[in-house]
Amino acid sequence: MHKNGKQLINSSVLSNGIQLVTERLPYLRSAAFSIWIKAGSKYETEKLNGISHFIEHLIFKGTEDLKARDISLKVDEMGGSVNAFTNRQEISFYIKVLDSELENGIDLISDIVRGPAFREEDIEVERKVILEEIRMYEDSPDEAAGDYFLKSFWDNHPLGRPVQGTIESVSALTRQDIMDYYREALVPERIVIAAAGMLEHEELAAFLEKKFSFLPKSDFKENLTTPQPTEFKDIIQRPQLEQVRFIMGREGVTLSDPDRHATQLLSTLLGGNSSSRLFQKAREEQGLVYDISAASLAYHDTGVFAVSAGTAPGTLDHLLDVIKEELTELVTSPITEEEVQRLKNFVKGNMMLALEDSSARMNRLARYALHYDRYYTLDEILEKVDSVTAEKMSELARKIFPGKWSLTLIGPKQKYNIPDTKLEINV
Repeated sequence: MHKNGKQLINSSVLSNGIQLVTERLPYLRSAAFSIWIKAGSKYETEKLNGISHFIEHLIFKGTEDLKARDISLKVDEMGGSVNAFTNRQEISFYIKVLDSELENGIDLISDIVRGPAFREEDIEVERKVILEEIRMYEDSPDEAAGDYFLKSFWDNHPLGRPVQGTIESVSALTRQDIMDYYREALVPERIVIAAAGMLEHEELAAFLEKKFSFLPKSDFKENLTTPQPTEFKDIIQRPQLEQVRFIMGREGVTLSDPDRHATQLLSTLLGGNSSSRLFQKAREEQGLVYDISAASLAYHDTGVFAVSAGTAPGTLDHLLDVIKEELTELVTSPITEEEVQRLKNFVKGNMMLALEDSSARMNRLARYALHYDRYYTLDEILEKVDSVTAEKMSELARKIFPGKWSLTLIGPKQKYNIPDTKLEINV
């Protein structure tokens, strides 16, 4: 509670079912507002792969009454900023403005989300832009390796398809495809609205009730199959490259798994910062890499625990041995309490520092509403992180790491001899 008695975090549901969650930050003179839609590659067929991302681009091309330049000018007049992003599970459209311009900002972003024109000429221009974006990703081994890995790891399940789509799928999308998909996506059951900053929840709810009352309830129900992990070893050769980039991974934890915080600490210990075991061993001690990392990627019904790095072709063999040694060490030897405490301080500190921005708080609100149907306070999360023990982390290492790791490698054209033993952790 705020000292004046007002609750800082509020949530409500509009009459048609749209979720609204806000956080009042009375010490700020700004506010961030966003509209989130459950969309992304997870909800796309192979034929429509990339359509959510395409729509994200097209929204800012305008409505019947507003062109792209009109939108830019309005945002500039407010002294604000506007943007959007698409991932595998959602699209987010957001704006950040001074508190005095909040109503105008919400009015603008709501209008362009409610009624995009999807003009044929805009579609063709943006199609070219997105095709160049796809080519840019293909030319970036870091980005491409991630997309290739997830596609193979989930064996062409929708969740593994690239967010931006493929050259073939984006080239074939029609205006009718886009309109039909957006009409199905823009329903109350798939929308979460989040805002943080100097605002009043009740006033915002009343305003949005008027803006979105035109959307009737639908019969939308999430009925998606659970992706199953596969074992594979993909070698992709690019003659123009000088460095090998690779990702290796195994099945991790889901968003709702009670061990997700312990898994985050485990990935940080292995390769989450400059004091991590892999960074210290592979870069600081042996100079094998410029960057190396580990991460736990969690989704609704699945997850991935992955290690990624780049190195010269001639040192690949040695680097894989180093990674295997560190993974084996975590499986067979106890983690010290000193390490765990340092990890907790690092994770908690980064978490709190990130929340000093209204946009970060807005995103946090939306993601909890989308993925958990409730809000976890910062104190609750910090308590969960603090409750993780060294033994729990070791238990997770013994659960996740043993067995064969899948691999995607992109590198120069040459012969790659990576025996299965390099990718297998034995206990």
